[in-house]
Amino acid sequence: MNILLVDDEKSSRSQMADFLRKIGHQVVEKDNGLNALEAFQDGEFQLVLSDNRMPRMSGLQLLNEIRNHPQGTETAMVIFTAYGDMETAIKALRAGAYDYLLKPINVNEVVLLIERVADDLRLRSEHRLLTSNFNDAVNRATELTRQEMEDLKKPIAM
Repeated sequence: MNILLVDDEKSSRSQMADFLRKIGHQVVEKDNGLNALEAFQDGEFQLVLSDNRMPRMSGLQLLNEIRNHPQGTETAMVIFTAYGDMETAIKALRAGAYDYLLKPINVNEVVLLIERVADDLRLRSEHRLLTSNFNDAVNRATELTRQEMEDLKKPIAM
């Protein structure tokens, strides 16, 4: 999975990035929301993990910017913070965050989170494919019925 990791704390970011790479993910690291937004616009990420309290742009602001981007609805975004409060968590989830985590982040929790995100992405992809196939089948059946109706009308018109 392609993951964008955003945290202004270098040691925390590096440790998490190393762990994510060890379990097989591609990780792009950014130290603030503005740099992360640039990277997001230039790349394809299935997951964005972002600290909330950062200089220049908070994780919540980044979340809102990503949600307004054309590919933003296809990307899961998780906000994490060392300064957890219920109000911020509610704001994040209402704005479309996939989850809200407190630091220090439990790596087992991250593994389960990534598995859930992967399952959601797979289900969304299957849904799009099934919907597309269904619409194609309906369009073909409609056209066939329309043609049959035209063929039935011809002898009556004569």
